[in-house]
Amino acid sequence: MRPPTLTLSLPGCEITAVSPHDHGVTITAHPTASTATCPRCGRSSRRMHSDDTRRLRVLPLWDSAVRWVRRVRRLRCRNAACTVQTFAERLAQGVRPAAQHPRRLTTALQHRGLALGGAAGARLGATLHVPPSPDHLLRLVRQLPDPPMPTPAIFGVDDWAMRRGRTYGTLLVDVERPRPMAQPLQMSRTTVIRYLRTETFPERAQSQRVSLLDPSVA
Repeated sequence: MRPPTLTLSLPGCEITAVSPHDHGVTITAHPTASTATCPRCGRSSRRMHSDDTRRLRVLPLWDSAVRWVRRVRRLRCRNAACTVQTFAERLAQGVRPAAQHPRRLTTALQHRGLALGGAAGARLGATLHVPPSPDHLLRLVRQLPDPPMPTPAIFGVDDWAMRRGRTYGTLLVDVERPRPMAQPLQMSRTTVIRYLRTETFPERAQSQRVSLLDPSVA
């Protein structure tokens, strides 16, 4: 019985070579479209300016690291009113401009960084053929948006010095879930309440139930 064959497909690309190497595979591809769209004005063009090669690390395939090598064309924009003269064609939909890897791999690395942190996540990545550095994992985690948090009911308020004797600020802390909420400029008790009701939590604009734990704030 003949073993099954593996079919690879990359949207908008033609695979020209699959080259195995030590513990990995390199997939070389070229674009199939004759034109590309300017990301600024949206007008298509086929006027070549130059080309370059992008190398992306993607999710591993079984027990092999996979690298995607793709030719990227730079074209001249045909729109005389456009603010750019040349532009690089975009890769697949799941790859951001100038990114080192697709969004799927970015999401996997962010989950790994959240679960394990920088050093442990990097050690695990080496065994899974995706070896990011600890600093790179932490940078990806910092790109994530803050998780939604319920509106706090109890705040701690304290002053802190950005420059002692010169510039001070007011630190607002969610006491129920110890985390800083905001660092506005120095405020009185009245302005802190107004800030909470109108700037930070507008849904509490009609509520007067704001508890300040620091009675020294005047």
